Amino acid sequence: MTSKLFRGVRMFLPEYNMALVRPSKPMEKTALFRVNLKMNKFEIKDYLQSIYGVPVESVNTKIVLGKTKVDRRSAKKKKRPDYKLAYVTLFEDFEFPDSMFPVTEDGQQQQQS
Repeated sequence: MTSKLFRGVRMFLPEYNMALVRPSKPMEKTALFRVNLKMNKFEIKDYLQSIYGVPVESVNTKIVLGKTKVDRRSAKKKKRPDYKLAYVTLFEDFEFPDSMFPVTEDGQQQQQS
């Protein structure tokens, strides 16, 4: 049983990670993130505002079920893990960068200073 002091208090744990995902079609003022299944909308908004200083207007989430495939030889089912997508609406326009890691002609990554 929890004490009254800690009831309803959620601590921010940095073990949650968020990955910026390129959407299939461009969306204005919206960034798409792949987040942990345990994160809720309030934690996602707080995470972006406190760590990155990004002003967030709203957050919508969607749980995507992993694909199930059947192996033809052994007839066993294999399932990919489920994941959660977060559609984050920002106050400013957001454009996905063309290349986050630019590569030169000789195949080496450019050093950013």
